[in-house]
Parts: sequence; structure tokens; C-alpha cells
Amino acid sequence: MRINSIPLVNGQRLNLSPSQWVVSTFLLILLAGASLLSTSWAGHGVSWLGALFTATSAICVTGLATLDIGTHFNIFGQVVIMILVQIGGLGQMTLGMLLLMTLGKRLGLRQKLLLQDALNQDEHGQIFTLARRVVQFALLFEAIGLLLLSIRFVPEMGFSHGVYVALFHVISAFNNAGFSLFPDNMISYSDDPVVLLTISLLIIFGGLGFTVLLELTRTRRLSRMSLHSQLVIKGTLILLILGTLGIWLLEHNNRHTLGALPAAQQWLGAFFQSVSTRTAGFESIDMGQIHSSTSLLMMVLMFIGAGAASTAGGIKVTTFMVLLLATRSFLRHQNRVTFGRKEISQATINKSVAVIMTSLIVLCVGVFALSITDHAPLQALMFEAVSALGTVGLSLDLTPTLSHGGQMILIILMFIGRLGPLTLALTLSKPNVQRVRYPEGKWLQVNSFIQNRSPRGCGFSSG
Repeated sequence: MRINSIPLVNGQRLNLSPSQWVVSTFLLILLAGASLLSTSWAGHGVSWLGALFTATSAICVTGLATLDIGTHFNIFGQVVIMILVQIGGLGQMTLGMLLLMTLGKRLGLRQKLLLQDALNQDEHGQIFTLARRVVQFALLFEAIGLLLLSIRFVPEMGFSHGVYVALFHVISAFNNAGFSLFPDNMISYSDDPVVLLTISLLIIFGGLGFTVLLELTRTRRLSRMSLHSQLVIKGTLILLILGTLGIWLLEHNNRHTLGALPAAQQWLGAFFQSVSTRTAGFESIDMGQIHSSTSLLMMVLMFIGAGAASTAGGIKVTTFMVLLLATRSFLRHQNRVTFGRKEISQATINKSVAVIMTSLIVLCVGVFALSITDHAPLQALMFEAVSALGTVGLSLDLTPTLSHGGQMILIILMFIGRLGPLTLALTLSKPNVQRVRYPEGKWLQVNSFIQNRSPRGCGFSSG
């Protein structure tokens, strides 16, 4: 559906769809942020590519970095990064529309559809209420997180600097960005439950999605919630538990990561890394020292991501859960896909398949391109590519050493991952309504084919 047009010099008008408007404004904000970060106001010795990579990572709430944020950027540059993270996490359309509403501007159908597209909603009847609640939830959780982290950082760093450091990490955590002002990220606080648990809770709430948070304020009973919220909450709990157990089992004997910590801190570190791996990208262990099996587990978690309409990336928990349920129904020879006495529509299943397939295609192309530009172990290249596409931000210490071509590939993957491969595909494609229906094709029954066609004595069996 075309909702607006831009006048051109020759008198023609360029029609843009809601997704195209989202992509266009996203790109403009990204370039503006990169321009600011490349100036001497933001830091010294920052190249244009370094500024572009940092701005992309910030507005895509990824956290991958080729430069140390705490040393290469001054206060102004770090504030620019915080603003980009906040815009990327809450959505540039959400903040823009609420600003217009605050100024008393009346929004038309075009603005409503843009906001609806940005918040991933099917209807725009309550879209303004949801947009307002998005900002309210963000400010509430960030205020609570700021208080808790300030209690920890202020005695150590002084009032002004401690509050500033706490604010930076709160915004980075709730928006699932993973940026840190510390050179070793969160490794220095691997034995601090206040810091790790506060950041973990911010990541979790930011990754659940604002529609889920809104439902949680209305009802505490999971059975009364929408199918989307049920899938997100149950899927998140399952992934958190499995991720924590998996990381602990694989790393508790590794003296370079969890093995050097006491038992209780090992479980805390495994839980924190399980939370961070799916969405944020904070590190409480040295990622360069993890086992290959752990990196494979983390790649799966990064690819899945968190909830839809949240500050996180990945294919989303709901997509993953829908595909699991569809697979279960197929294996049980069931005609319908159900969950909690509710049926999942075929359109939702088709969209989930499309999201996963487009993500896998983009990922394969990205890894192939990285293997050409940079000579590094394939697993390390895959890890960086999945982290960029999932907007996670974890790295096996490879990103800062990538060539300029490799960094550009990660920039493209982060951009695609934040907006969504399917969103970009729909942005670039034109609607094609089929007015002709064809007869349904019949699938060949393999067992019958073998039974009727195989010559005797060949050893084939139909049963």
C-alpha cells in the first residue's frame, strides 16, 4: 500500500510504502550519526569507516566495534552513540511520531501506517497508546536500572562519573546494544551479582517486546494472554534455561572462562552470557577463549534472538517457536498447528518460513563474502556474521582485525539484521497479485513409487 509521495525536480512524484519510509529515515539517521562521530568534536583519529561502523552498530543496537568506545570517543561522541542506541532500540518512527503528538500535530493515515509498520502491528486502532507506552516502559526500566547501577558505580567512580557510566550501560542494556565503556566489557564485574543481574534484567525486559510488557501490566495469567505473548514468554524461558545449562556444561572446566570462578559465580556467569548471547552482546567471559562447541551454541542463540517489536534482533522467538510447532504438527500428521488451544494461521507459518529462509540466505551470502575478503577460520567468520545479522555484538576478537571490505560486509549485515531481511525484501519488491489460480499439484508418494516401480530382487521395500 502506497501512503505518501515525494516531489521530484522534474515534476514527478516518488511513491513510498511504509517499509520504504522506515528504511529511508533509518538510513538518514545512520549517516547523520556517522558524520558526527567522524568529526573532531566526537574524538580524535576516528576514520570515516570507523565512524560509519560505530554509528551502524549503535543505531542497529548491535555492539560490534572496531574501536574502543571508552578511549577513542570523548563525552560528546559517547552521547551521540547513546542517542543512536536509544533511537535504534525504540524505533525512529516511534520517537518521531510521539514528538509530533507532543507538539500538538494531528497525524494522518500516512503517519498512522508508518507507526503501525514500525511497531509491527496489524491494526492501528490503539497504535498511539502503544507508542506512548513504549516510551513510558523504556524510561521506567532505564530509571530503575540507573538507580541500581549508580549504587554500585558511584562509590567506586564518584557521583558524576558514576552516574554517567551507569546511564550509558543502562541505555545500552535495555536497548540490547552491548556497548560498554570498559575495555574488557563486563569481565571485570564477572563476580558482581548487582551489576550482572541488573543488566540481565534490563536485557530480558527489553527483549520481551513492548506488546508483551503491555499485556503483563494488564494480566498476570499466561493463559489469558495473546498467542504472541505466550509464545514469547515460554520461548524465552526455555531458551534462557537451555542456554544457561549449555554454556555452563561446556565452559565450567575451561580455566580461561568460567573454570576460574567459584561454583556460584560460574552459574551467574553462564546465566548472564545466556541472556546476553541472544540479544545484547555483553561479555562476562573472554569470548576469544571459549570452546568451539560453545561458539556453535551461541550462534544458534544469536540467530534466534528475542521477541518481536522489541529492542532485540534475530529471527525472533515467535518465528522459531512457530516453526517448531509446525514441525511437530507435521510429524504427528496433524492438519492444523496449535498451541495452548489456539490455532496458528497459515499466513503466520508462511511468514515464519519466509523470515528464516531470507535470513539464512543473507547469512550464507555474508559468510561467503567474508571468506573472500578476510582469511580467517570459517567458524570465526560465521560467528561474526551471525552476531552482526542477529544484532548481538559478541565477537571472537575478529571484528577489529577485519579488512575494510570485511567491515563493510558486517555493516550491511547489521543494517539488514536490524530492519529485518524480510522487511528489506518487501521494501525492494513490488506487489504482484495473482488473479489466476492453477490446479493443485499432487506430490509423488515415495513408498508407492518404490513398491510399484522397483524391479524384483533389488532389495527395495515399501514398509
